[in-house]
Amino acid sequence: MMVADLPLFAQPAVPPLHRRRDPETSRRAAARVVHRLSPLHQLVLTAVAAAGARGATGRELEQLPCFAQCAPSTVRKRASECLHMGRLVDAGRRDGMTIYRLAVFP
Repeated sequence: MMVADLPLFAQPAVPPLHRRRDPETSRRAAARVVHRLSPLHQLVLTAVAAAGARGATGRELEQLPCFAQCAPSTVRKRASECLHMGRLVDAGRRDGMTIYRLAVFP
């Protein structure tokens, strides 16, 4: 048995959208929405797809005209959430920032 197989050390596939002390109703609600994509998530995925093999950093995404009305932290947070959902992958670093690329599904 590996240490990662022990419940204490197991990492969830997607970070929970609730706190440990939240009531069960909050936990159930979080489980229902964890994989849903908001229009902003979809826009981030479309922008990263348009970047192709080069990928895009959060800074590059936030400079796109489609995100002109969004705060920089909003765009970066949605990209990070897409990464944690498994929709994007970490493809390295550029200018000190994570490069995002679309995840490839078999």
